[in-house]
Amino acid sequence: MFTIYSPDLVSTEHEYLLAKKNSESLQQSKVSGVASGASSLFSAAKERLLQWEVSPAEIEKLDQGGKAITDLTVNSPVSGYITQKNALPNMYVQPETTLYTVADLSDVWVLARYSKATQARSSRVIPQRSRSTRIPAESFNGRVDYILPSWT
Repeated sequence: MFTIYSPDLVSTEHEYLLAKKNSESLQQSKVSGVASGASSLFSAAKERLLQWEVSPAEIEKLDQGGKAITDLTVNSPVSGYITQKNALPNMYVQPETTLYTVADLSDVWVLARYSKATQARSSRVIPQRSRSTRIPAESFNGRVDYILPSWT
């Protein structure tokens, strides 16, 4: 959806890379607790990245590159349509700023009028195919979940 730069995030990425380097170099330490402590710091640094909602793919990219990624790519958590866009290039944002609103279309409610004959044939278990007057070239598959007793 967008890329974002955050000095705090870049600092967290540097901490993660340093913790990873230390964990790898101290794995063979003979001193009691050093290897487990370094591993624990590495796990904590990775957890901080996950709390920033950095995707596992971006963390993998960070591991492969070995240097902080200044422009983090943020992907949408759902597939759907953008219904509101407040993001602008080079915009300064706060954590509470809503940049995009995405409509999740995995479940959609449709209110439709059917003839009495069609209503008689419809039930909850029968899949339905409908057409819209707004989009006549497309048909939509779904199922009837509820039929109102009277709709005038």
